[in-house]
Amino acid sequence: MLDILGSNPISVAAQVQGNGSNQAGSASNALNSNFDTFLTLLTTQLRHQDPMNPMKSNEFTQQLVQYSNVEQSIQTNKHLENLMAVSSASTASHALSYIGKEVDVVSSAAQLEDGEANWIYGLAETAEEAKLQILNQDGAVVYEEELDGTTGAKDFTWDGKNNNGEQQPDGWYVLDITATNAEGEQVQYSSRVTGTVSGVDFSEKVPLIHLGDITVAASDVLAIREKTAEQPPAEEE
Repeated sequence: MLDILGSNPISVAAQVQGNGSNQAGSASNALNSNFDTFLTLLTTQLRHQDPMNPMKSNEFTQQLVQYSNVEQSIQTNKHLENLMAVSSASTASHALSYIGKEVDVVSSAAQLEDGEANWIYGLAETAEEAKLQILNQDGAVVYEEELDGTTGAKDFTWDGKNNNGEQQPDGWYVLDITATNAEGEQVQYSSRVTGTVSGVDFSEKVPLIHLGDITVAASDVLAIREKTAEQPPAEEE
């Protein structure tokens, strides 16, 4: 299980801001360099101009306008950097609120635990032939079955046993569907899983959430809800 990269929200926001502002920082450095270069050229030109043939007023005005435009570009870029930092901090704070919640995410990988793994899948169109396969972490097929090929969201629960009835070890497994329509063309499918968020990682450009051993981008979250408390079994009288 992976934990949050830094438990201090201010530290987390600083990390996100650093990741998100790299490109903006490079642009700002370039603008500052151009600005300093322009100012140096302008003052050098004024210092060395011919007193008997000074720069014409309209030319000088044009250069001052260029000077002003460069300065405005720098200020605009700084404002954009501030907006990016605020947006990144907001995204980080939002992702932190996922911890301990139950979420539906776009994913073909699901956790096999206590002899059960669950997916929800759907075909984009009716398929003439369709086959579902379960692959382990090495990419080997451990289970497969034929599907009816109809459309609509469908639940699929795997008991963790291969086609020979042998129980597979707990861990994450991938669902893969191969389907073709009546014309022999490939039919697309989608899949999602449900899990409890165990941690958030800000080491990449976008927040990553962890569902046990499964890692997905926070942008792949389709729904979020409070985890339903399990009811204790009723006592026999």
